Amino acid sequence: MELQLFNNLYSENRVITKDKLHTFYNTLSSTFIYGINSKLNIGVRPRLRKVFRSTHPTVGDFLKIKEHYLSDISFSRLAITGSELIIRHPITIKNIQFTFQHQIGFPIGNNLSGNSQKAYIDWDGWSLHSQVFYSYYRNKFQLFAESGIRADNITSGTILGLSSYFSYASIPTTVLPGYSINQRNHIYFLCQYTPRWSFQDQVESNYDPYANLGLGFKHFFLNNYEIEFIGSRFYTYIQGVNSYTISIGLRKIWGRDLYSTSD
Repeated sequence: MELQLFNNLYSENRVITKDKLHTFYNTLSSTFIYGINSKLNIGVRPRLRKVFRSTHPTVGDFLKIKEHYLSDISFSRLAITGSELIIRHPITIKNIQFTFQHQIGFPIGNNLSGNSQKAYIDWDGWSLHSQVFYSYYRNKFQLFAESGIRADNITSGTILGLSSYFSYASIPTTVLPGYSINQRNHIYFLCQYTPRWSFQDQVESNYDPYANLGLGFKHFFLNNYEIEFIGSRFYTYIQGVNSYTISIGLRKIWGRDLYSTSD
């Protein structure tokens, strides 16, 4: 059994006229995984999201809970926007073990993508995500790799074409080469590239990739607790935009120790 709290802050700024437009997306997710047996794990991952945009942001404005929408330039919104159902299971191919994970995401709330009175905070549609994980260890070096297929904002318009729609399809791929300083401390590089395509009614599909490069650190304590810090630079095709992410995660695992107490 596993419980994880993970907070991701995405920060973006771009120049408009003479001012810089700052946009922040803060997502707090809680993942609970339960092992049915050694071959099957199921879980759930609800998320709380805060979006804030301003040309002159302050910490106080960001921490405000009250929603406001002045224009496309200045707004703030906080809501539980959705959750994901998770199925995880291992597969062995030619004596090599892989882990597969499948997620179905569904929205919570109304007008998440915004309207004339509300700002965008999340997609109104469903999501599907299938991933495969692989880990390789050699002495103190570790290589973790992950790839998958993801679809976002799936609606009746996407499937049946009976209404307007805007959806994404992507292939998120991540490689994490890392080094264990000792049994309780691990450092790694984050290398992520995601080919992505957007689909909209009456508009040709658009190629919209992004990449993420950063550095992460894990510390294990109290036998089965883990705390993780990640900082990264986010790259998109949009010119004149600078984006960064800062993340922190806390995880507890029941039933096994994360490190040897003899170290």
